[in-house]
Amino acid sequence: GIPRRIQNVENKLNDLNQQMSTAKAELGKPFPFEETMTIRSTITAINNVPAGESVGYARFFMAEKPSRIATVGMGYADGMVRQHALSGGPVYVNDTLTKYVGICMDQCFIDVTDVDCKVGDEVTVFGRTKSGKLLSAFDVADFCNQPYQQFVVSGTERVGKVFKY
Repeated sequence: GIPRRIQNVENKLNDLNQQMSTAKAELGKPFPFEETMTIRSTITAINNVPAGESVGYARFFMAEKPSRIATVGMGYADGMVRQHALSGGPVYVNDTLTKYVGICMDQCFIDVTDVDCKVGDEVTVFGRTKSGKLLSAFDVADFCNQPYQQFVVSGTERVGKVFKY
């Protein structure tokens, strides 16, 4: 069987999850705590995509107009949630909110047509931008109709971690 300590931890996590779900239903958000987790990456390329051209697997995104599409160094293999990218989920580039247009194993793609940005600029998947704007993991999860836990625990060992106290 499962060691008793692991069962106890699992039971406590289930209790916490139920409390957070109840609080979210009652308050509209989990607890009045500040979100402390942030996932960021960077733009690795920017390409002009003509109207009618596609980006990503199975030509998922078709440009309706000439567009600037940024490639971001984070994909499935890093724990990026597929539904986030394929639903046109929100993402910050520097401090400008924009949307995803596709994803693959090692990268995702965002529409930066109306965003002042360049290769190397910061992309906030969720959490706080460096200037403090918040893209809540709970709001992203709601947008994608996915449980928030999928976003906060999906990072793989490929994602660097920085702890600040």
